[in-house]
Amino acid sequence: MGKSVRLEGRQVKIGGAVDAVEYDMTPYYNKKVKIEKVEYLEGQFGPFCRIVSEPLETITTKENKKVEIRASKIINMKKDTEGKFIWTKTSNTGVFLSTFNVDTPDELKGRVVTVIPQEKKRGFLTFVA
Repeated sequence: MGKSVRLEGRQVKIGGAVDAVEYDMTPYYNKKVKIEKVEYLEGQFGPFCRIVSEPLETITTKENKKVEIRASKIINMKKDTEGKFIWTKTSNTGVFLSTFNVDTPDELKGRVVTVIPQEKKRGFLTFVA
């Protein structure tokens, strides 16, 4: 452990894997919370939309750092030739939006959702209508 590599013209130290901090998320399951933010972003695999709830709670870590517990969901998007974020009605994004009876992700702001655990990411929260 303690390897050094060159990244974008500078030396970077690589330390290796560490144990994740475990926090019990079960008290948040099935809680009702409002959607606070809708962000349109681009990542390694293309455009996407991140939908984020209001904080369920703010906790303080051992290092005295404040951390907000929120539920979030990422939905895939595409971009048209003008650079607008788009999706089809039959895609997972379209079906997800239809469960809330909305036409665009922005219309989710202020909607009340139910918090559930993310299936594939232990310790993360998402939501359903």
